[in-house]
Amino acid sequence: MKQQPPTTSTTTRGFTLLEVLMAMGVFAIGFVFIAAIFPVAALLQKEAVDEVNAQQAARNTEAVITSVQASYSSHLAGKLKTLIAGNGGFAQDQRVWALDDVAYNNSNTKWSASIRSFPTSVPSDTDRKFYWVPLVRDSNPDSGVTANDIYTYVFILQKRNGAIYPASPTIFSSFSYLCASPSTESDLIPKVYAVKVTSISNNTIKFRDTDFNGSTISYDTPQQLDVGDQFLDNNGTIYTVSDYDMDANTITVDGILLPTPNAIDTIWFASPGEDADTPGYPSGKSSPTMDILILTEVIK
Repeated sequence: MKQQPPTTSTTTRGFTLLEVLMAMGVFAIGFVFIAAIFPVAALLQKEAVDEVNAQQAARNTEAVITSVQASYSSHLAGKLKTLIAGNGGFAQDQRVWALDDVAYNNSNTKWSASIRSFPTSVPSDTDRKFYWVPLVRDSNPDSGVTANDIYTYVFILQKRNGAIYPASPTIFSSFSYLCASPSTESDLIPKVYAVKVTSISNNTIKFRDTDFNGSTISYDTPQQLDVGDQFLDNNGTIYTVSDYDMDANTITVDGILLPTPNAIDTIWFASPGEDADTPGYPSGKSSPTMDILILTEVIK
């Protein structure tokens, strides 16, 4: 009887449960890292878009101010005195001044909210994203008010969702301030304010009102000026906040404070505003200030 040759088994060994679990673990870790990239990329893209839009808004601002100039001609000094807010009107004291309500709607200046907002493709100015607020300063008090002497300081502002910006904010009720924007302007449009300073020391500013930045109120972060925020002093110098102390009611700036040509007694800043759902409470949003421009010879 002829015998069959023995057969050789060709079965293939499979993966063990441990190997499968290890592979799934490696895949899960890789998936988590990849998934984490997407929100970061989305945030960076949003920041890049906002930066580009802010630059466009700045260019738009400069173009508008230059093309729609406040044409005061030979009566520049007299007209400025009627168009600048403050006790006694505009002063040739090298200080920064705000325009009053008349100036924003004056036929010469035409700096209404519809002009001071971007993008203009959005029909309603309250629905736009970027705004600008002008301030002025006579840099040479000895020569009279001339076009060459007038500096225009422009806050480029970005509206934050969930915040409102009243011209007479409830959150400011306990301290004095001056709003640089028209008193009738919508609460949906960011505003620039001036507040008083008690003292300065090298690179530190102490505020006159103790609750300005939240020192007497239980908040974890400052209400008005935080690290990285820009502001303008009464001499027209731009500073950036590098630190704050809510208990001491102070902020620290990058560099050294320059009390010239006048003592620093006032700062101009854009408030983060109030909570839209709970007016009277801080919005908790970041500062609307994107940039502060210094323009010369735009008021002629």
